[in-house]
Amino acid sequence: MRDKKDRLTGLLDKDSCMTQIREYLAGESKEGAAIVLDIDGLNQVNKMFGMEKGDEILQETANTLREFFHEEDIISRIQGGRFVIFAKNIKQGTNFDIRLHELCTTLEKTISDGNSSLVVTASIGVAVTSDMGRDFDTIYYAASEAMDEVKRHGKGSVKFWSGR
Repeated sequence: MRDKKDRLTGLLDKDSCMTQIREYLAGESKEGAAIVLDIDGLNQVNKMFGMEKGDEILQETANTLREFFHEEDIISRIQGGRFVIFAKNIKQGTNFDIRLHELCTTLEKTISDGNSSLVVTASIGVAVTSDMGRDFDTIYYAASEAMDEVKRHGKGSVKFWSGR
């Protein structure tokens, strides 16, 4: 099966992403981290500045993710402003959390047209396989829950799933 790409960003689509991650997790015992990233304020950008500006933010985000993660990592846009990344060979306790906070800072932007302005940020949830096992649905759910927790408490940050 040939991988399908998201037309706007050129990243993997949801189905291709999930297939690749499941295949990776079914292989040899390897560490990794599922990352769910959501662009905060994208809907407001579309309403205030137009869909073209929103599309531009999505394309810039995709380019930043390509630069930030390794070539062997799995990077996708699954819907709207939501991206899923599976970073291979990541272990808990590395400086990965610091790098993800740097990614948040990199993705933060102020959009302005001279009359109105809006700050766009990224909320990131992470689940590490060493904490979760190798069932992708469980790992994805945990990373998504961690991202939702970030959104409930101010947005624009990173949270690792802690089981609470």
